[in-house]
Amino acid sequence: MLQKYLAGTASPQELQEFWKLMSELSDNDLVELDLKDLWDNNPDNSPADRMDWNRAYHVLQGKIDSQEFDFARRISLLKRRRHFFMAAAACIVLFASALIWKTAFQRKTEFHPKESTVQVKHGRHQTISLPDGTIVTLNDGSKLDYPQAFNQSSRDVYLTGEAYFDVKHDAHKPFQVHTGKYITRVLGTAFNIRAYDNDTRVSVTVTRGKVQVQSDSSKKTLGVLSAGDQLVINKISSEASYTKADIGKVVGWKANDMIFDNATVDEAVIALGNRYGVSFIFEHEALRSCRFTANFAGDGLNQSLDIICTLINADWVQAGPSTIELKGKGCE
Repeated sequence: MLQKYLAGTASPQELQEFWKLMSELSDNDLVELDLKDLWDNNPDNSPADRMDWNRAYHVLQGKIDSQEFDFARRISLLKRRRHFFMAAAACIVLFASALIWKTAFQRKTEFHPKESTVQVKHGRHQTISLPDGTIVTLNDGSKLDYPQAFNQSSRDVYLTGEAYFDVKHDAHKPFQVHTGKYITRVLGTAFNIRAYDNDTRVSVTVTRGKVQVQSDSSKKTLGVLSAGDQLVINKISSEASYTKADIGKVVGWKANDMIFDNATVDEAVIALGNRYGVSFIFEHEALRSCRFTANFAGDGLNQSLDIICTLINADWVQAGPSTIELKGKGCE
């Protein structure tokens, strides 16, 4: 009956019966009835959100505005209705206050700092300065997302591709580079990260200072690196291997030279693809594991491919506008 009354669907006979029943209830019964109805008939299952405070307020307010509540007549018919309305008014104030607090809280928790994105085109490098003074050099086809101001307890940036970081020291605010499932954490140092989407590995190489690499999900430490150290993580198995790095080779890309020292063809085509914006297919998968050593200083894509194919006894053809096919039986 109460639901029909609030919804405005009660017939004249039902309205008369409704008010007769209401007159027979005590003040406590009346308050309990309204609160129970508002509480139990809300479709939301979460206790904190069951009541639609805004709807309850507007339904009651609308009935008051339309003069459906004739207070003088109701008081004469229901001697104790005054206490009920006082309790109902108090509940409405409480409901409205809860709604205002909830809305303000949600707006506060949904705030996110503004972010900037740098996307480097194929065949180019770009050096940028972050808000804290950290210098970042991005390699071909790389992307970096970072906030316009480091206002949180840590300085977090998100890298896809390869970049060299020279981090401004801040003992109270660690610098964290997110690369997919892994985080590289530092206070002030210089290091190189390679984490392209099309590469099955993530490599972190330190040129100065010390860094910590950990899993983003489990927070498990995968390695603590000092100058000259390199950590290579297999993105499929999550296995990490530690080695001493040839720093000149690792950061050689910054000078526009492409240096391959006993590198696999698979490693080379990833680097060439990122630099020139092309993709590679193989006649035989065994070609991927062929190894070679070469230094491409200013050589173009065609010259680089000619050299690689000569070294591994293979050929290459243009299979599409931006697709190269490598042909050959592979290396034993």
